[in-house]
Amino acid sequence: MLDPIQNHALRLCLGAFRTFPATSLCVAVNEPPLELGRTQLCLQYVLKLGSNQLNPTHNVVFNAKFKSAFQRKAMQIPLLSIRVSFDLKDVGFQKRNVLSSNIVSTPPWLLMRPIVNYSLHSADKADIPAEIHKHRFYELCNKYADYCSIYSDGSKAGERVASAIIYKSISKSLRLPNLTSIFRAELYALFLAINVIRR
Repeated sequence: MLDPIQNHALRLCLGAFRTFPATSLCVAVNEPPLELGRTQLCLQYVLKLGSNQLNPTHNVVFNAKFKSAFQRKAMQIPLLSIRVSFDLKDVGFQKRNVLSSNIVSTPPWLLMRPIVNYSLHSADKADIPAEIHKHRFYELCNKYADYCSIYSDGSKAGERVASAIIYKSISKSLRLPNLTSIFRAELYALFLAINVIRR
């Protein structure tokens, strides 16, 4: 319903004739068609939904039903699960590459904000010799001598991604899906550290 409105607006902006093709209008003004925008929003929603299996709509979207019923009724608009299944196949989506995440029941504004010491980040590592960085690190360790030290790391080598932590004699590592970003790997390493703290 909105597509004709977009086409009419683009024709007015360009001063084009009504016979000018709609796809050419979008190319001329460097504006993607609304159909692509809808597809992108659907994919973003479904990919986010894939990481939360507790969501009530998870099974409805990823276990599509009534495909045969909609195939017999070509004029009916199919369900989201049926429409998006073809787009997921086109982008090479695989369910096993999605990390699960659960929504915390406690709202974030009730959580205690962690105290983070950024003193080691006051200068760029490239401008200061490594020995000075080590000296500052040992000073920081001496300052927090009564605390337990947990070292975490997320690393990416080529397409391989992993997270790891070390606490005393305990070391844990986890291989992550290849498409995981380095930021997600670092975040998952912190998650592993939190699990050690809980235990």
